[in-house]
Amino acid sequence: MLSIDFIRENLDRVRECAKNKRREVDFDKLLQLDEEKRKLLHEIEVLRAERNRISEKGKDQNENEKQRNRDIKEQLKSLDEKLHAADCQLQTVLLQVPMSTLMARR
Repeated sequence: MLSIDFIRENLDRVRECAKNKRREVDFDKLLQLDEEKRKLLHEIEVLRAERNRISEKGKDQNENEKQRNRDIKEQLKSLDEKLHAADCQLQTVLLQVPMSTLMARR
C-alpha cells in the first residue's frame, strides 16, 4: 500500500497509474479523509497539551480547571472515536490504490 504522503506528493502519477490499471479510486474522498484525519489529530494534540498544562498544577487546580479537565476527557473520547472511523475509511480507500508500476518509476 502506498503511503498517503506519497499519494499527496505524486497525485497526478498515482491517478494515471490507477487509470492505466483500470482501477476506480475515489481520490477526492481519499484526500478529504486524509484532511479530516489530520484535523482531528491536530485537535487531539491541542486538547492533550491543554490537559497536560492544567494537570501540571496538581492539587492546586481550582474547580473550573477540574471541570475543564473532565470536559477535555469527554472531548478526547469523542475525537478518538471520530479519528478511528476516519482512519478506517481512509485505509479502505488506500487499499484500492494500485502501486506496482509507481514503485518501479521512483
